[in-house]
Amino acid sequence: MVNVLLNSELVHAALEKITDFFEAKMRRALACCGDLIDICYFADDLGTQRNLIMSRRTYREVLQPYHRRLFSLARELAPHASVMMHSDGAVFDILPDLIDAGLDVLEAVQVDADGMDPQRLKDTYGDQICLHGALSVQHLLPHSDKRTVFSECRRLVEIFATGGGYIAAPTHAIQVGTPPENVLTMLRAVLGEEDYEAAIATARL
Repeated sequence: MVNVLLNSELVHAALEKITDFFEAKMRRALACCGDLIDICYFADDLGTQRNLIMSRRTYREVLQPYHRRLFSLARELAPHASVMMHSDGAVFDILPDLIDAGLDVLEAVQVDADGMDPQRLKDTYGDQICLHGALSVQHLLPHSDKRTVFSECRRLVEIFATGGGYIAAPTHAIQVGTPPENVLTMLRAVLGEEDYEAAIATARL
C-alpha cells in the first residue's frame, strides 16, 4: 500500500504483468469452454470492516483500469456470461466505480461491515448490480439461535430479492464451529419448505 502512493511506476509495472497473465489465461480457458460459462469470477478485496482500503480516487487511478481490461475481455470472450467479483468489507462507496468498470455481480455482500445496510444497498444499487451473499458467517450463523437465523435470513431475502438481482448465500466460507442446525435453518429459510425438503431428499440419494 505504501508503494501505491510512493512508487506508482513499480505498482503499475506489476499490475501490467499480473493483468497480462490473467488475460492470457482467460483467453485460453474461454476459447475451450466459453459457451458453457455463466459467470466469470474475479477477486480483489477492497474493503475492511470499517472502510475502504484506499480512496476512490486511488482506486480509479491505480486499479480500475486493470479491472476494466479484465472485465471487458470477459465480456468479449463470453458475452452471455456475467462478471462477478469478490470483495467483502465496507465497499458501499466504491460500488459506482466497480459498476463503471463493468461489474455485474458483487460477491459477497458483508452486511456486518460499516455502511453495508441491506435496505440502503438495495435502494441505491439494486437496479444496477446483482448482490450476492449477506447471510453472515461472522455473527448470524455461528452465534444465533435457529429462530433468529430463520427470521434474519427471511428478512434479508425479502429485502434483496425484491425485483430480482439477488443470489442468497453466506457472506464467505461457513466457519468451523458453526452449528450444523443453523446451516440447515439457513437453507430452509432461503429455499422455502418444499424446495428445502426436495434438496435434502436429493442430497441423501
